[in-house]
Amino acid sequence: MEGIRDTLRKKQVVASRLANGLDGGNIKPMARVTLFYDADCGFCQASVDWLVKKGRPGTFETVAYQDEERLNRYPMVDRTMADKGIQ
Repeated sequence: MEGIRDTLRKKQVVASRLANGLDGGNIKPMARVTLFYDADCGFCQASVDWLVKKGRPGTFETVAYQDEERLNRYPMVDRTMADKGIQ
């Protein structure tokens, strides 16, 4: 029984170190993710808020579909396709 506890404890320590970025540099941090969403949609806003809250700080950049200035920073986003996706 003691062997199982030791193994579980070691796994917990490793998981904790990974979650806190203390992995000795073996795992690269995840790239920043850009989330495009409809700010007029309550479900969309709640989903984005939940993701940002659950993710590591700095993981998500949120861009409201209605924010023309910020949306213009992403010329690869086809506005016609985005319009269809929002409907």
